[in-house]
Amino acid sequence: MVKMIRNAISFLFQGPATRKYPYEKSEVPEGFRGPPTWDIERCTGCGICARVCPVDAIEVERTDEKIVVTYHLDRCTFCSQCEESCPRDVIRMSKEFELADFDREKMTTEYVQDRTD
Repeated sequence: MVKMIRNAISFLFQGPATRKYPYEKSEVPEGFRGPPTWDIERCTGCGICARVCPVDAIEVERTDEKIVVTYHLDRCTFCSQCEESCPRDVIRMSKEFELADFDREKMTTEYVQDRTD
């Protein structure tokens, strides 16, 4: 009992255990997987990322003129299957975690590679 009281008293003199988020940014832990990003200039438009995505969060459209990768944040589970399966290391999981928004249009990102050059 004495040990428990001593332990409780020691916590009274320590600082708070929580952070003052959003005023103080939290550190992202090692191995954190945020939404994927594409280095679209290196993309060949093979579509493997779209095929392995379990929730159809990725669409790839390839024509002679351009490659369009459409990413739907509101569908993504951040499983990193796309990153692991990309043969050219085009996809990287970001460290971004502040993703909430009221506008659903902002949940879709298009990456476009112009191939007419």
